[in-house]
Amino acid sequence: MTVRSFKLIVFILCLILFMLIASGAWLSLRQSDDEQKGSDLVGGPFELLDQDRNSITNDSFPNRFKIIYFGFTFCPDVCPMGLTTISEALDSLGTKAKHIQPIFITLDPLRDTADVLRNYKENFHESIIFLTGSLEQIRSVAKLYKVYFQKTNNDDDYLIDHSAITFIMAPSGGYLKHFGPSATAVEFSNFFNSILK
Repeated sequence: MTVRSFKLIVFILCLILFMLIASGAWLSLRQSDDEQKGSDLVGGPFELLDQDRNSITNDSFPNRFKIIYFGFTFCPDVCPMGLTTISEALDSLGTKAKHIQPIFITLDPLRDTADVLRNYKENFHESIIFLTGSLEQIRSVAKLYKVYFQKTNNDDDYLIDHSAITFIMAPSGGYLKHFGPSATAVEFSNFFNSILK
Protein backbone atom coordinates (compact mmCIF):
# COMPACT_ATOMS: atom_id res chain seq x y z
CA MET A 1 0.00 0.00 0.00
CA THR A 2 1.37 3.37 -0.97
CA VAL A 3 1.52 6.36 1.37
CA ARG A 4 -1.01 8.11 -0.84
CA SER A 5 -3.50 5.21 -0.60
CA PHE A 6 -3.02 5.08 3.16
CA LYS A 7 -3.74 8.82 3.50
CA LEU A 8 -6.86 8.43 1.36
CA ILE A 9 -8.17 5.59 3.54
CA VAL A 10 -7.47 7.60 6.72
CA PHE A 11 -9.25 10.62 5.22
CA ILE A 12 -12.31 8.51 4.28
CA LEU A 13 -12.46 6.93 7.75
CA CYS A 14 -12.20 10.36 9.40
CA LEU A 15 -14.98 11.63 7.14
CA ILE A 16 -17.24 8.70 8.07
CA LEU A 17 -16.49 9.22 11.79
CA PHE A 18 -17.31 12.92 11.48
CA MET A 19 -20.61 12.12 9.76
CA LEU A 20 -21.53 9.62 12.49
CA ILE A 21 -20.78 12.14 15.26
CA ALA A 22 -22.73 14.89 13.46
CA SER A 23 -25.72 12.55 12.95
CA GLY A 24 -25.70 11.58 16.63
CA ALA A 25 -25.58 15.22 17.69
CA TRP A 26 -28.48 16.07 15.36
CA LEU A 27 -30.61 13.22 16.68
CA SER A 28 -29.86 14.24 20.26
CA LEU A 29 -30.87 17.84 19.58
CA ARG A 30 -34.03 16.70 17.80
CA GLN A 31 -35.00 14.46 20.73
CA SER A 32 -34.33 17.30 23.17
CA ASP A 33 -36.46 19.63 21.05
CA ASP A 34 -39.31 17.09 21.00
CA GLU A 35 -39.13 16.85 24.80
CA GLN A 36 -39.60 20.61 25.03
CA LYS A 37 -42.41 20.91 22.48
CA GLY A 38 -44.48 17.74 22.72
CA SER A 39 -47.44 17.08 20.45
CA ASP A 40 -50.91 18.52 19.93
CA LEU A 41 -52.55 15.21 20.85
CA VAL A 42 -54.23 16.69 23.93
CA GLY A 43 -54.41 20.09 25.57
CA GLY A 44 -55.14 23.57 24.34
CA PRO A 45 -56.13 27.06 25.45
CA PHE A 46 -58.10 27.55 28.65
CA GLU A 47 -58.75 30.22 31.27
CA LEU A 48 -59.75 29.28 34.82
CA LEU A 49 -59.46 30.69 38.36
CA ASP A 50 -57.07 29.39 40.99
CA GLN A 51 -57.73 28.94 44.71
CA ASP A 52 -56.90 32.63 45.25
CA ARG A 53 -59.19 33.75 42.41
CA ASN A 54 -56.30 34.60 40.09
CA SER A 55 -56.89 34.06 36.39
CA ILE A 56 -54.77 31.17 35.09
CA THR A 57 -54.39 30.18 31.44
CA ASN A 58 -52.51 27.45 29.63
CA ASP A 59 -49.80 30.09 28.97
CA SER A 60 -49.38 31.18 32.60
CA PHE A 61 -46.21 29.13 33.15
CA PRO A 62 -44.29 29.34 29.85
CA ASN A 63 -40.95 28.00 31.06
CA ARG A 64 -42.19 25.05 33.08
CA PHE A 65 -43.33 21.53 32.43
CA LYS A 66 -46.90 20.99 33.66
CA ILE A 67 -48.48 18.12 35.52
CA ILE A 68 -52.22 18.34 34.83
CA TYR A 69 -54.53 16.31 37.06
CA PHE A 70 -58.34 16.32 36.89
CA GLY A 71 -60.47 15.40 39.89
CA PHE A 72 -62.70 16.79 42.63
CA THR A 73 -62.24 17.52 46.31
CA PHE A 74 -65.11 15.28 47.47
CA CYS A 75 -63.43 12.30 45.80
CA PRO A 76 -63.03 9.66 48.54
CA ASP A 77 -59.84 7.92 47.39
CA VAL A 78 -58.52 8.15 43.81
CA CYS A 79 -57.95 11.92 43.73
CA PRO A 80 -56.25 12.22 47.14
CA MET A 81 -54.03 9.27 46.24
CA GLY A 82 -53.14 10.80 42.87
CA LEU A 83 -52.30 14.17 44.42
CA THR A 84 -50.26 12.48 47.15
CA THR A 85 -48.28 10.59 44.50
CA ILE A 86 -47.59 13.84 42.63
CA SER A 87 -46.58 15.52 45.91
CA GLU A 88 -44.15 12.71 46.76
CA ALA A 89 -42.64 12.85 43.26
CA LEU A 90 -42.11 16.61 43.54
CA ASP A 91 -40.45 16.16 46.95
CA SER A 92 -38.10 13.52 45.57
CA LEU A 93 -37.08 15.73 42.61
CA GLY A 94 -35.63 18.38 44.93
CA THR A 95 -34.53 21.52 43.08
CA LYS A 96 -35.61 20.07 39.72
CA ALA A 97 -39.23 20.51 40.86
CA LYS A 98 -38.92 24.26 40.27
CA HIS A 99 -39.09 23.50 36.54
CA ILE A 100 -42.52 21.88 36.97
CA GLN A 101 -45.93 23.44 37.61
CA PRO A 102 -48.45 20.91 38.97
CA ILE A 103 -52.08 21.82 38.29
CA PHE A 104 -55.29 20.29 39.66
CA ILE A 105 -58.44 21.06 37.65
CA THR A 106 -61.71 20.33 39.38
CA LEU A 107 -64.48 18.44 37.59
CA ASP A 108 -66.96 19.61 40.23
CA PRO A 109 -67.06 23.41 39.94
CA LEU A 110 -70.48 23.62 41.64
CA ARG A 111 -68.99 22.49 44.96
CA ASP A 112 -65.29 23.18 44.41
CA THR A 113 -65.25 26.94 44.86
CA ALA A 114 -62.02 28.88 45.32
CA ASP A 115 -62.45 28.76 49.12
CA VAL A 116 -62.95 24.98 49.09
CA LEU A 117 -59.89 24.54 46.87
CA ARG A 118 -57.78 26.79 49.12
CA ASN A 119 -58.55 24.58 52.11
CA TYR A 120 -57.99 21.39 50.12
CA LYS A 121 -54.63 22.65 48.86
CA GLU A 122 -53.19 22.52 52.39
CA ASN A 123 -53.11 18.72 52.23
CA PHE A 124 -50.68 18.50 49.32
CA HIS A 125 -47.44 19.87 47.89
CA GLU A 126 -47.32 23.65 48.20
CA SER A 127 -46.56 24.19 44.50
CA ILE A 128 -49.79 22.58 43.26
CA ILE A 129 -52.35 25.13 42.10
CA PHE A 130 -56.04 24.26 42.13
CA LEU A 131 -58.30 25.55 39.36
CA THR A 132 -62.04 25.99 39.02
CA GLY A 133 -64.43 27.84 36.74
CA SER A 134 -67.93 27.68 35.35
CA LEU A 135 -69.34 24.30 34.38
CA GLU A 136 -69.02 25.34 30.73
CA GLN A 137 -65.33 26.22 31.19
CA ILE A 138 -64.65 22.91 32.93
CA ARG A 139 -66.43 20.96 30.20
CA SER A 140 -64.37 22.80 27.59
CA VAL A 141 -61.00 22.09 29.21
CA ALA A 142 -61.96 18.46 29.94
CA LYS A 143 -62.78 18.06 26.25
CA LEU A 144 -59.38 19.49 25.29
CA TYR A 145 -57.70 16.83 27.45
CA LYS A 146 -60.15 14.09 26.42
CA VAL A 147 -61.21 13.60 30.03
CA TYR A 148 -64.51 11.87 30.73
CA PHE A 149 -66.59 12.93 33.74
CA GLN A 150 -70.19 12.51 34.88
CA LYS A 151 -72.15 12.83 38.11
CA THR A 152 -73.18 9.48 39.57
CA ASN A 153 -76.59 10.78 40.69
CA ASN A 154 -78.53 13.99 41.39
CA ASP A 155 -78.37 13.77 45.20
CA ASP A 156 -76.50 16.42 47.18
CA ASP A 157 -73.79 13.91 48.11
CA TYR A 158 -73.08 12.82 44.53
CA LEU A 159 -69.75 11.52 43.33
CA ILE A 160 -68.23 12.01 39.89
CA ASP A 161 -67.06 9.22 37.62
CA HIS A 162 -64.03 10.50 35.75
CA SER A 163 -60.87 9.59 33.89
CA ALA A 164 -58.01 9.22 36.37
CA ILE A 165 -55.19 10.28 34.06
CA THR A 166 -52.31 12.61 34.82
CA PHE A 167 -50.97 14.53 31.84
CA ILE A 168 -47.41 15.77 31.43
CA MET A 169 -47.20 18.84 29.22
CA ALA A 170 -44.11 20.51 27.77
CA PRO A 171 -43.23 24.15 28.49
CA SER A 172 -44.63 24.96 25.04
CA GLY A 173 -47.96 23.41 26.04
CA GLY A 174 -47.59 20.28 23.93
CA TYR A 175 -48.48 16.84 25.25
CA LEU A 176 -45.52 14.66 26.32
CA LYS A 177 -46.87 11.72 28.30
CA HIS A 178 -49.63 10.54 30.58
CA PHE A 179 -49.80 8.31 33.63
CA GLY A 180 -52.68 6.13 34.80
CA PRO A 181 -54.07 5.93 38.35
CA SER A 182 -51.64 3.18 39.38
CA ALA A 183 -48.52 5.24 38.57
CA THR A 184 -46.06 5.63 41.43
CA ALA A 185 -44.06 8.62 42.61
CA VAL A 186 -40.92 6.82 41.43
CA GLU A 187 -42.30 6.59 37.88
CA PHE A 188 -43.06 10.32 37.85
CA SER A 189 -39.66 11.27 39.24
CA ASN A 190 -37.82 8.88 36.89
CA PHE A 191 -39.56 10.48 33.91
CA PHE A 192 -38.69 14.01 34.99
CA ASN A 193 -35.13 13.03 35.89
CA SER A 194 -34.75 11.74 32.31
CA ILE A 195 -35.72 15.09 30.76
CA LEU A 196 -34.45 17.55 33.38
CA LYS A 197 -30.68 17.22 33.12
